[in-house]
Amino acid sequence: MLNQDKAINHQLSQLNRVLISLVDFEHCHGVTKHILEKKLHELDTHSNRYLLEGMCVGMIVAYCRPFSGNNGGDLPNRFINNLNDDEKETHHHALLLRHKALAHSDNEAWEMSPHYIKTESNERILVPFYNCVHDPVSISFTTKLMHLAKKQWKQCIKFQKELEELVGEHIPIFEI
Repeated sequence: MLNQDKAINHQLSQLNRVLISLVDFEHCHGVTKHILEKKLHELDTHSNRYLLEGMCVGMIVAYCRPFSGNNGGDLPNRFINNLNDDEKETHHHALLLRHKALAHSDNEAWEMSPHYIKTESNERILVPFYNCVHDPVSISFTTKLMHLAKKQWKQCIKFQKELEELVGEHIPIFEI
């Protein structure tokens, strides 16, 4: 009985993880769709820059959350194994952006290179030259991530149904 309870608790935990991931993929899909439908890449980049940057960060972070490993929350390999080569490339690029540039200030990604500029009055002003890691991603990448998030979202729904069949009788009923 103890082993059965442990197995059920593990499956219930997996179900929770899948439901959270489902919401994350839905969020990513919604943000990418909004960016593309509103043609935010085409608007004046100066006045729109921070909005588009923030939305790009949001879509990438939302997509990557299910693969972060927090609280034992890594999705099963089948969420990556079922991807074609182009989708795997998009998946790995999103993870790289998240880990190196968006969630952490990685030295390698920033390529920080401070230089002095000498003025006519011989005054030195320190100017940091760096890679703009927060620049919005391309329309192409946004489109690919939107389709990938939708595919992963559908995978979550399938996995959710499988887990529900296994542990549905152990889920409490909330009567309304």
